Amino acid sequence: MSLSVACSSCGAKLRAPDNAAGRSFKCPKCGNQLTVAALTPSHVMRSDPPRATEAPDDMPIKRRTDLADEVVSASKVPLGFGIASVALSVIGLVFSLIPCIGTWFAIPLCGLGLLLGGVGAVFALIRQGRGIGFPLAGSITGFAGLGIAVLWLTICSGIFTSADKSLKEAVVALRAA
Repeated sequence: MSLSVACSSCGAKLRAPDNAAGRSFKCPKCGNQLTVAALTPSHVMRSDPPRATEAPDDMPIKRRTDLADEVVSASKVPLGFGIASVALSVIGLVFSLIPCIGTWFAIPLCGLGLLLGGVGAVFALIRQGRGIGFPLAGSITGFAGLGIAVLWLTICSGIFTSADKSLKEAVVALRAA
């Protein structure tokens, strides 16, 4: 059951929860301070529901902390960072599987995916961990792609270094002969 309250300044008819009896709130329409009357036996005995014509502009009173919680919980920031992180990391992971040449595309893509996943995780932790799935998946995928790309880069640079060394030795041998 909710309590009906009328604002003395703008005349707005509002509804407040039962536990708001005796408390003061600001009117959501005009900002005027109003107090919800304490429950009396006549209020408790009332069993008929309010009529539709009685208060067409009824608006529930919300506390400021509740509004702030709604804004934070409605935020899609972690989801946006997480989806971008997963997308970039998966593309980077595919490029990291291409030896030598793919690493040049995979390292920036996976690095950016890892960074976006970290930022999304921070925003999710601000929201008490809600929405951490995509940022976490993007970070893990980005880290895996980055690891594979660096491994290929190390192998390819070793191959090219040994090939360069062998080529120089062959040139020296040809000049000596």
